Amino acid sequence: ANFDQLDTYKYNIFDNAAKIIKINAPARNAFAEYDELIQQISLHDRSNIIILILGMTATVMANDLSIMGYRALDVGHLAKCYSFYKEGKSKTSDFFLT
Repeated sequence: ANFDQLDTYKYNIFDNAAKIIKINAPARNAFAEYDELIQQISLHDRSNIIILILGMTATVMANDLSIMGYRALDVGHLAKCYSFYKEGKSKTSDFFLT
């Protein structure tokens, strides 16, 4: 998911963050822009926590960013799960399609 997708959720798990810097990435095949994304992230201070929602790309990127001195978390579907939980929705067969 990219931040455009996150903005569609009724509840935002990140709404209590003091500051958010968004770097948009493709919703699919983010690895095709891997080097560009790393370059954009490297422009920011290492004291920031990097939240990754990039599918399988996030797993590799979190490791690489850690080696570069960043704190990076691959949170996967956490934002979607949080919104669904707050809305009282259960995990259904179409969970990953919405």
